[in-house]
Amino acid sequence: MKTSSLMTKINIFISRNLATNSPFHNLLHPRGISIEDQSLLHFSPISFTDLKSEWVFFYSKTGVRYFLDQGGSHNNKKIGTFGPGTAHFFFERTNREVDFIGSGERNDVAIKFRKVLNNDMCLFVVGKNSLRSIQKSIKIDQFLEVIVYDNKPKTNIDINNPNVAVFTSPMAVQTYFKNYPHRNHLNIAIGKTTFKSLCDCGIKNNQIADNPTESSMAVALQSYLNKL
Repeated sequence: MKTSSLMTKINIFISRNLATNSPFHNLLHPRGISIEDQSLLHFSPISFTDLKSEWVFFYSKTGVRYFLDQGGSHNNKKIGTFGPGTAHFFFERTNREVDFIGSGERNDVAIKFRKVLNNDMCLFVVGKNSLRSIQKSIKIDQFLEVIVYDNKPKTNIDINNPNVAVFTSPMAVQTYFKNYPHRNHLNIAIGKTTFKSLCDCGIKNNQIADNPTESSMAVALQSYLNKL
């Protein structure tokens, strides 16, 4: 590895606002690397009417936040999440363990959750622009959904040109490269859908985290930096 004086010149961008205990801070800040964390999306609540179901399924922490903040009920219902990060966030908010934790990979989650769901009714908690990937694999008469937030690309963003950009959603990819179409740096995607969005935008030099978590993205980034 090159000296720490060179490492201080490494700038990282990630398309979400990091918590103070994020593994990105733990792994990278001690090495003097600059991290610019900024969500590229604007979120706002959408009021909803809660619906009866045996299950409630969350795709993201954002869905959990807006569902709970607006009084959505999870009592006496089984809870499913798309990935482990959302499951952990749900536990932090409710002190309740999740009944189904997906891997964060669309096809794998769809297959496994369909088996667990059996013949129960599921309420999917989504954003206005959700991809609704899991519903597509479930019988139409076996699920309901509530839209609890709107998510739109920010129109004005100002991001320094990084050495590495870490993307946490397809919409973040699209927003970033709409504003900076000619940037050429390493891109790390949180999962397959975000990776596909990078490829669909014609972007090269892309990697994908082994798991759709901040820890896994931080490990992928550290592995790259160790080779410099």
